[in-house]
Amino acid sequence: MSDLPDILRRAGGRPIGPTRAPFAMLAVADDHPKNFPERLKTEGAWLVLDGAIAAQLCGV
Repeated sequence: MSDLPDILRRAGGRPIGPTRAPFAMLAVADDHPKNFPERLKTEGAWLVLDGAIAAQLCGV
């Protein structure tokens, strides 16, 4: 999904981590993090999870 970086950039975020999964990307917003999930969805993200939820799903 080559549009993931574009969605992230338009939402005002940046990727974190060394790699990216085919349908997912770990990201952070530098400004207004509380509005970040809504901005991602507005730009076309299918699903936005809080990092704590993602860590639980991965067994961390």
